[in-house]
Amino acid sequence: MFEEIVGTSTPLKKVVSRISKVAPTDSSVLITGETGTGKELVARAIHWRSRRSSQAFVSVNCATIPRDLIAGVRHRC
Repeated sequence: MFEEIVGTSTPLKKVVSRISKVAPTDSSVLITGETGTGKELVARAIHWRSRRSSQAFVSVNCATIPRDLIAGVRHRC
């Protein structure tokens, strides 16, 4: 079921378990981590298993968003 996610470590099994729990819900998910840790892979796994899987998956590299823009959005919310 998780063909793209490879590994058998306990922490990775926890991630896969969490993906399985959150994917069928309408909850928003914040995925954090260092560069190169597979955040987009996790996001895609959630998307593929969600009710929205027939819609487009849009990946956004938050590192390309200017810091001032993010701060401005946060203050307006």
